[in-house]
Amino acid sequence: MKSRRISMLTIAFALLGIMSINAQEKIDTKEAFKPSMKMEGRIMYDFTFLSAGDYEFSGNKFRRLRLAAKGNVSKNVSYSADFDFTGGKIAYRNVFLRYKMPKNFGQLTVGSFEEPTGLDMLTSSKYITFIERALVTTTQYGKHNAGFEYANYNLFDDKVGLQLAYTFNGVSSQAHQDEELEGGANFIGRVVGKVFESKEKQQLIHLGVNYEYRNDVKEDFSYKSFKTENNMGQTTAITSVGNLKNTSDIGFELAGTFGSLSVQGEYEAGAIITDVDTFKSKSYYGYVSYFITGEHRPYKKGIFTRVKPKKEFMKDGGLGAIELVARYSVMDLNENIDVNGNDSNDYKIANITVGFNWHFNKHTRFMYNFVSGDHNALAPIEYNNSSLTGHLIRFQVDF
Repeated sequence: MKSRRISMLTIAFALLGIMSINAQEKIDTKEAFKPSMKMEGRIMYDFTFLSAGDYEFSGNKFRRLRLAAKGNVSKNVSYSADFDFTGGKIAYRNVFLRYKMPKNFGQLTVGSFEEPTGLDMLTSSKYITFIERALVTTTQYGKHNAGFEYANYNLFDDKVGLQLAYTFNGVSSQAHQDEELEGGANFIGRVVGKVFESKEKQQLIHLGVNYEYRNDVKEDFSYKSFKTENNMGQTTAITSVGNLKNTSDIGFELAGTFGSLSVQGEYEAGAIITDVDTFKSKSYYGYVSYFITGEHRPYKKGIFTRVKPKKEFMKDGGLGAIELVARYSVMDLNENIDVNGNDSNDYKIANITVGFNWHFNKHTRFMYNFVSGDHNALAPIEYNNSSLTGHLIRFQVDF
């Protein structure tokens, strides 16, 4: 009798074990995906030395100090909570929910994200070729804004990408709060394509066009301050005459990588429409970079991404990746722009930058830029009609 009980208990436990295993297999099948979260950040510490006429400046600052949490809550839903603490203030960067549609139908982003206003602006600060972006980005109202974006980079066999955004007029340091939605919103669109690609030879040609229309009704308007491509120097604000109705810009992008050699350029035409007149501007730049250590600039989803040294600095005798760079950049405000009631002046900034980037490894680099800018009539009075020269230095790490 006792042995029968033991046998029955043994069978019962065996059945329970089998049921438990089957139940666990079902749970594992249903919960094969596990939510994820990773921390990211970047630190960029800059030194700036400028001189022009009677103007002398030297200073340092944390240009960027960012922390982010990113991950997925399901196979199709991801998130980002990315904040910048530069200047002791908190500003929203990529703070969004993103839904990836099935069958390569693209993705929908809701929240704060990078507006698709151009190649230089969309390239992450972790990967930009120069310490400061080109003058063409001055009319693009900053990098991040809040609203909705649809993007698809898989069109025509992954050769064409489309980005469409509808954003509002909140301020990033105020959580993009916008209490006057009737006051206007913005439409931004961008189409890019790889017209040629050879992965074996590390060659690629990129073409793109972007457009932005901003319906922001207010009493006055000014482009954000103009200056030679540095962050800490003197600035000149350009203010339109009359009450603002809307602004628009159309831009064209061309870039190519040919092994270690890389070229990039953009042209943008802008318009400020007020109840008095239409004020126009044009801007453009072109630059070249070359890796003397043999690396190249990787490309993904319509932008250039992280450089990976062939040999890390101080590892197996490596030097890291050493990149030589040069850029010519122009912002021309002469057409219909009226500053201080005088149209006879030359409202144009032309800037030359040369330098190098030393990538110790794929997460750390040292940058140096020498800049020389001719401000013409846009020069602050301290310049005494002299060109501005500057030495810019950056120590950068991201993780």
